[in-house]
Amino acid sequence: MNKGMGSHLLAFNMRDLPSGVEKFLKDTFPHQQVEASYELTDGLSNKNYLVVIEQEKYVLKLYQGTFPKQSLLLQTRLSQGSDNVQKVVAWDQTTKSAIFNYVEALQQDLDKDAIVHLTHILAQIHQFAVNNTSTVLNLKQALNSLHQLFKLKFTREFDFAIGSLSKFPEDIGFCHNDLVKENCIVSDAGVVVIDFEYASRGDIYFDLAALVTSFELKEDQIMNMLQAYYIQKKQIMPSYASRKLTAFRVVYLLLCIAWYEERGEAEKAASHIEHLKAIEIV
Repeated sequence: MNKGMGSHLLAFNMRDLPSGVEKFLKDTFPHQQVEASYELTDGLSNKNYLVVIEQEKYVLKLYQGTFPKQSLLLQTRLSQGSDNVQKVVAWDQTTKSAIFNYVEALQQDLDKDAIVHLTHILAQIHQFAVNNTSTVLNLKQALNSLHQLFKLKFTREFDFAIGSLSKFPEDIGFCHNDLVKENCIVSDAGVVVIDFEYASRGDIYFDLAALVTSFELKEDQIMNMLQAYYIQKKQIMPSYASRKLTAFRVVYLLLCIAWYEERGEAEKAASHIEHLKAIEIV
């Protein structure tokens, strides 16, 4: 669950890139000159660069872990029919790098209208057609893989989360799986969702829980969001929707806390612990 494009810029010489990456960039933009380049220093998982080529801005991403070829293919397909998904320009599996259109942010926070717009976009993403035989994100497995000491620290919440995953029906769709605030940008095209590195089939309530947490929605806002979501999908909201969302907020927060603690991001972990404590578990 990495942060999206950061706001902190550091001047960067493209000659300092690995030679294969520099060649990939030149092959993607032949006969065009790089006018400026900056490192985007806010990312936690990958190396991101803002590259200006003939007055057009692009993001060059160097993946530090597994190269997400399948996610890039799906993001490419998804963005072809939507202005609300960041465009993939090119990628190179050998150098584990990809180039995206840069999304210029008009404002830092999403207002009420933008949240509704994001909810509609999310409903469309969840209905995106992917191969039904593709892997489904296994949240129970992810929780069980957490360190034993972590589980002991949050025994009550952990038991509640594990039990809840078996309690409610599955609602499977194509999920973003990293819907942090930094990956939802208000641009002149409206809200644009970026960074589909962890996208896969999964339970759509994991994304909804991320939305609630990232934007700190209040109870009335949560109900409005759920109603807007199901109206967009032209479906009747299930009777269990609110209870399942509460359960998945606990699942999401536990995984986030563990992720941030493993990376030494104590402040972010502490913030998510506060969110977790505020949820009434019954």
